[in-house]
Amino acid sequence: MKDLLLTAKKNSFAVGYFEAWDSYSLEAVAIAAEKENSPVVLGFGGMTVNQNWLNNFGIEPLGAYAKKIAENLKVPAAVYLNEVFKLNHVIRGINSGFNGVLLNSSHLPLEKNISETKKVVEFAHNNSAHVQGEVGFLPDFEINDDISFLTNPSNAKYFVEKTGVDFLGVSIGNVHIHTKGKYNPDLKLLNEIRKMIDLP
Repeated sequence: MKDLLLTAKKNSFAVGYFEAWDSYSLEAVAIAAEKENSPVVLGFGGMTVNQNWLNNFGIEPLGAYAKKIAENLKVPAAVYLNEVFKLNHVIRGINSGFNGVLLNSSHLPLEKNISETKKVVEFAHNNSAHVQGEVGFLPDFEINDDISFLTNPSNAKYFVEKTGVDFLGVSIGNVHIHTKGKYNPDLKLLNEIRKMIDLP
């Protein structure tokens, strides 16, 4: 996954991650990527599935299925497990075929976020997988004007240096699901972060 995103960064193009809700939506993303001859990140989100099912046996079939689809595509593809809540989910995800992961820990205090993310990085890097970290918090569903959610560039730089993550997710006024109001990303803040951190 890291090579895919670094290639995109070097050549100034974006690689889409379109979160699948089921096998049909995953297949739709894969078909669209081939049709457009575009690299793609396939995957599932830990927040979108039943947690009991995920805890018991859900991660393994998701990983195996997404990995098989990615391997058979005619375009470069990565397999991403997004926003799971437990280190155990990360470990099981990597073992079942996901080569990129994100632990949902950005809501934690910075030092706790760092310590939890470091555990993920250690396991992932020892098993040929890559890690996205997050600094800042994305509000859900509706536009939120509370700037405390936004990523502090200095905190982000510190987080990256301490954790060794491969990619960084930031909060610049974006939301998980835009349902109403105006969406006004702070591009000046994004540029400040980019000047301090050389990561996708």
